[in-house]
Amino acid sequence: MYEYLKGIITKITAKYIVLEANGIGYILHVANPYAYTGQVNQEAQIYVHQVVREDAHLLYGFRSEDEKKLFLSLISVSGIGPVSALAIIAADDNAGLVQAIETKNITYLTKFPKIGKKTAQQMVLDLEGKVTRQQSSRKLRNSLKELRIQLRTISSRPLRCWWNRRFLCQNAVAG
Repeated sequence: MYEYLKGIITKITAKYIVLEANGIGYILHVANPYAYTGQVNQEAQIYVHQVVREDAHLLYGFRSEDEKKLFLSLISVSGIGPVSALAIIAADDNAGLVQAIETKNITYLTKFPKIGKKTAQQMVLDLEGKVTRQQSSRKLRNSLKELRIQLRTISSRPLRCWWNRRFLCQNAVAG
């Protein structure tokens, strides 16, 4: 329902942070609340996922869209709930997690809290090939951003172009 919240981090506890946005303090359960220590009383943008249960409405917060996508992938696996997914993300080795899933390294996956052999096997079965595509699309997006920045830089300078067995261009130097 919500993509992200932007506001001021006002409180950090062992399990959550409080983000004040428009006068409302939102409790956001995050993987590692103490990672936000340097941002207390500063504005932050936190990506969120809402979980509605019979007894509670909970918001889970993430530093980036990629972290949120990884969380959503993890909770789609049978046997992994939001708390377990946050514990896995808290290890802060998402590249190692993706590699373990792709190489079917069950031993590595069982090192995470509340993940046994059967759940690790289910993770591999459900997520193999999916998390790698997310990583690849992130790399592609970043490359395109860099290319856009380079094109803006080039287009802001006049170019001098000529044909010499191939088409060549260089920035014109102001004289």
